[in-house]
Amino acid sequence: MKLAPFAVLTAFLFLVFSPIYISEGIAETTFDSDVLILDSGESGLTLQYSAPPVTFTGIDEYPDNYQYPQIANTAQNRIPGQPFLPVKIVPIAVPFGANPSLTILSQEYSPIEKKVDIAPFVAARSYSEFSRLLSENKMTLSDWPAQVAYVFSDEVVRGLRIIKVALAPIKYQGGLLFLADNLKVRVDFNIGKNQLPPAERPNGFVFDKIFSATIANFDQAHNWRTDWPPPMYRLPQTPSPFDSAAVWVKLEISVSGIYKITRYELAGAGIDVNQINPQQFRVFYGGGKELPFNNSDPKPQLVEIPIWVSGADDGSFDFNDQLLFYGEATDRFDYNPSSNSYIYRRNHYTNKNVYWLTAGGSFAAAPKRWSTVSGAPQGSPLMVMTSFDDITHDEQDHQFYRSDPSGEYASYFQWYWGLQTDFSVNVYMPDFVQGTQARVAARSRTVFDGLKVRNVDAVRDSIYRSTYYSILFFRSSNFTPGYNTITLHSSTEFFFDNLEIYYTRLLKLVDNTLTFSSPINPGLIEYHVSGVPSDYILLDISAPESTYQISSDAFSGDTLKFQQYNGHRHRFFITSPSRFRTVSRFIPYQPD
Repeated sequence: MKLAPFAVLTAFLFLVFSPIYISEGIAETTFDSDVLILDSGESGLTLQYSAPPVTFTGIDEYPDNYQYPQIANTAQNRIPGQPFLPVKIVPIAVPFGANPSLTILSQEYSPIEKKVDIAPFVAARSYSEFSRLLSENKMTLSDWPAQVAYVFSDEVVRGLRIIKVALAPIKYQGGLLFLADNLKVRVDFNIGKNQLPPAERPNGFVFDKIFSATIANFDQAHNWRTDWPPPMYRLPQTPSPFDSAAVWVKLEISVSGIYKITRYELAGAGIDVNQINPQQFRVFYGGGKELPFNNSDPKPQLVEIPIWVSGADDGSFDFNDQLLFYGEATDRFDYNPSSNSYIYRRNHYTNKNVYWLTAGGSFAAAPKRWSTVSGAPQGSPLMVMTSFDDITHDEQDHQFYRSDPSGEYASYFQWYWGLQTDFSVNVYMPDFVQGTQARVAARSRTVFDGLKVRNVDAVRDSIYRSTYYSILFFRSSNFTPGYNTITLHSSTEFFFDNLEIYYTRLLKLVDNTLTFSSPINPGLIEYHVSGVPSDYILLDISAPESTYQISSDAFSGDTLKFQQYNGHRHRFFITSPSRFRTVSRFIPYQPD
């Protein structure tokens, strides 16, 4: 089996750190089974590395003459143009204010007798570009590395400063390979005066356990954590209008749709409904997105969304009154203005989206409500829509792809459907317009051989390649309304991620519900939507903060006709009261 060039042999988050003995305050330990920590303290540490045995394997997508020297517990050097060889990463904690330096105390390398053709690492987006770069980089391939030990990165993780030291299990010199029999390195911290005070809050058991398994000297470094960023750089908190509302209710949902809240649900959550004026109801939303990976990036902010409240005129939320709002699932398609297309968004932490309900408070503006815009046909439309472009997304997470070639994680969310030679996906495509052609986008870690739709080969259109994944595009006319079986196949195992199908779908409600989008064409568009009940509710949900209702009484049988000017792409949701959803969980919250 060949090595996939995007595969990493080991992930540092799963390294093992096991003590051998402790004597006179000097700990000699083994890190990741092949690095011996000879001594470790506040001034630095000394480590010794002996590379495990090497085996050679072909490299997926490279010509057969190239071989990769595979070594256990290593990542890969994947800097374009440099030799595609293993690298050993050792994470080491250092105090703040330190200026770490490396000294190579000794190095013993022995020649590897097997003669192999070493490949340069190549990152390309097409086969032609790959072949050209491979040929060019092979001609200029130079000795590697410049130093057998060097600092690969310097970062702060949960208040602990961590450097990653890269060691060379193999040297490439003069076209020959040499294996590290014994490499001894001293890491001096060179602590300066700009030290920071220890963290006020403990790290917690979970992160202590992770750090102890992934950092070579965490036993000495666990007290080196500090509050980060330092308190002096924290902005002072200012009063917020949110503080003026006495009671908040956290609303949890999991599926997109219109949600109904009545007096009964609020009372059941422990809210004194008799003290609430429904005219002051407000709902706030944070977008349902993940918090950014970098703490310095802007955080999602709560914004008020429009809602609909019935029976509020008397200032009392009675048993027949209700509050409606449109809620989004965390996993959904979002519009991307730069590409004028819809991109699937996934929250890797939770499938529960959160909205916040309150009444009262000292807000500057009046509570937001759904406005109603007439969609009754009045003019000559640019085009009449009886179908629209829909997208399916199918994804399952069963297998974790652990790290990238340099020892850094390509993504902490790199879970895949699996690692196999064949995958079968049953995709639901309601009201597919027969006679039209659909496009399939299959995302995987590496390229696979082909794809079939209902046992018929699809035509491969193109391939998009990035550093960490590939997307293969196919087209097929063999789809049918309802369920369609898609099979992916390859002669070698590959990591399969997800599947998207872009197809033409009838504007027709399924189970009294439909979400659909406008075309990209600007101008007056008329929509003919079939299967619509007389008590329908039609919303423009293009932007959560400005959701509004569209009205039209133009029916032909069960087909609703309405018009909307398309200055930008719109997204619509239509349903009936019979399909209103119930909030899954109400959690009262009172600010301090």
